[in-house]
Amino acid sequence: MGFQDVQTQNHFIATCENEQLHKSGKIQGHGALLVVDVNQTVTHISANFSQFDIHGQPLSVASAAPDWIKELAHSASKGPYVVLRAGTKGSYFDVNVIPFNDSVYFEFYKHQDQFEVADLPTPPAEVNKPQLYRKHLLNWVQKVTGHQRVMYYQFAANGDGVVIEEVVTDKELGSYLDLRYPASDIPQIARNLYVQNGWRQIVDVDEPDQLVYGNYQSLDLTKVDLRSVSSVHKQYMANMGVNSSVSFAVVVAGQLSALITCHSLARRWVNLPTLEHIRLQIDRYLVVLQRDRSLRHAMYQSTCEVHFASRDSMSSEEPTIAALFGTLKREIGCDAIVVDRGSLYEYYGESVEESLLTALEKHMAKSGQPVFVTDSLLRDMDTELLSSFAGVAAVALDPSSGQQSPRAIYFLRKESQINITWAGNPNKPAELTTGEASYAPRRSFSKWVERRLGHSESWQEDTRHKLLYLRRMISHKGGLIPDIPPQK
Repeated sequence: MGFQDVQTQNHFIATCENEQLHKSGKIQGHGALLVVDVNQTVTHISANFSQFDIHGQPLSVASAAPDWIKELAHSASKGPYVVLRAGTKGSYFDVNVIPFNDSVYFEFYKHQDQFEVADLPTPPAEVNKPQLYRKHLLNWVQKVTGHQRVMYYQFAANGDGVVIEEVVTDKELGSYLDLRYPASDIPQIARNLYVQNGWRQIVDVDEPDQLVYGNYQSLDLTKVDLRSVSSVHKQYMANMGVNSSVSFAVVVAGQLSALITCHSLARRWVNLPTLEHIRLQIDRYLVVLQRDRSLRHAMYQSTCEVHFASRDSMSSEEPTIAALFGTLKREIGCDAIVVDRGSLYEYYGESVEESLLTALEKHMAKSGQPVFVTDSLLRDMDTELLSSFAGVAAVALDPSSGQQSPRAIYFLRKESQINITWAGNPNKPAELTTGEASYAPRRSFSKWVERRLGHSESWQEDTRHKLLYLRRMISHKGGLIPDIPPQK
């Protein structure tokens, strides 16, 4: 990619990150919005409110809220909730009631008398594993939403996304399975909004937005699903040929782990009760996911504890010491382990260039972070190195335990030729349309394979957790690690 292309791409990323999505002052047209303050006075109202015939008398900014709205607002003191079939005189709505920033937000949607949604069938015992349960869940989501494509979009440690599961109703739609998307496709500001909300629905990307009247500066649409769609994302969906979508956040330990995303080529609206029901079923999946992760972490911790059970015996029995480092090599998944003792390096597995270890030591000291994980040393370190190793998972140890305490442990991986299958070329310069500024990362989402050099295989997502646990374990044992015995 040329210098001008890099500048254009960087400008696109900056545009995405700086766009105040929650401050648009507009909503999508498939619903209406009303906001009241602590005095039960209307502070904001959407331009299409009167079209929904929600209240018999006209409402406007600064008018008093009707009694039934006041009752709903009063109940919001306990938190957000959903009301089905609210309203009067035969005009009924489903209402999403959201207390936020000393105000109460009301999202109004047309009520459907028949919205029965079948529960997610109880999966067989063997499906109570994340991979199988995930497929079970996606099939059900497709049936209850009617969307043409449902994807499980898993985030990698570097922010990229990979479609690891997919359900498609028609093979002619093609497949995004196993395709990777660059981190810039979902800016951090959008990810933060996903974490704070149960879902995000776009019913018709071509439908005109509706202005929200009131004090523009005080209107924060963070918690409002009706929030308008950014110009960047509209162009993105147009380039994909998608007209409607709904996404559900999969949040693990407060972090956005994945998205369950539904796409259709035409307008599609999923009603509020169905969205709520899907959210509850995803919570059930999270229990399975977290239980599996906890089990794997417990097994790793138990293995470490067994090997660290007797520091004295480890110091004298070579088979026990070899078992310890053999276990670490297998659990972390590496080609070499190096213990940095300050005055010398000890190796388990393949030998490593001392120049690389010296550079790693300086990098760790400069960063001040206890853990450093990368699949590309050339990319993430300031110095150029000639080495057969391309990836490292390093953990700094507490040097306060004494002179015998090691400084760090390095787990290294050899360089591999990595083929990454992208959904379109992520390095294609951003395109600018005329009129209102509208950027899109690429026009095509067709399969594009990048052959990447100077990289190792990617580290597992729990590598950082494993390193931090190892650091605590060593600290509890007085900071000592037995000498690695000579390898035969």
